[in-house]
Amino acid sequence: MINRYFHEALDEGRYQKQYGEWTRIVLYRLTDALEHLHLMVGTIAAHMQHNHISPDRIRTYLQVPDQRHVEQFISRRVREHLAGLLGKDTDQEKAGVFDRVGRSIVQREGWISPEREDTLEAFLAALYSTYSYEPSALDDLPDDIRNIAVQAAALVPPAREDEDAAPGDQ
Repeated sequence: MINRYFHEALDEGRYQKQYGEWTRIVLYRLTDALEHLHLMVGTIAAHMQHNHISPDRIRTYLQVPDQRHVEQFISRRVREHLAGLLGKDTDQEKAGVFDRVGRSIVQREGWISPEREDTLEAFLAALYSTYSYEPSALDDLPDDIRNIAVQAAALVPPAREDEDAAPGDQ
């Protein structure tokens, strides 16, 4: 989701001719990405607390000066999300949307599509890796995802040799 919001923000400049409309859409997408990042960071921090990791270590990893700043990452939505991910017993009628999102992630249903996620992970690995320069860059991926990533990398045309040469070398 975060990558999609970033892509939409970057892509918007190609289509919008009016500054006001461009800023509106770009800021919507970037604040949506920020919201998801905050949820992800907070959920990881809350999970660390749940696992009794030292508060100083959590504070250090979050790069904040004190515990008060750590707690700012752990909102009600983050606690709901973590509860859903952990499958904690909650009253389903009173459970918030983030509890349901967490549960659907664990159960791989609802908002989640395992096949689409695996394909996306593979394409992102191919896109962001140094695959063409380092063939072992994808070795840590599961076999099925690595195979898709290798196929995706093959779709990207290799750089021409004359493009790699310095301007004076041609």
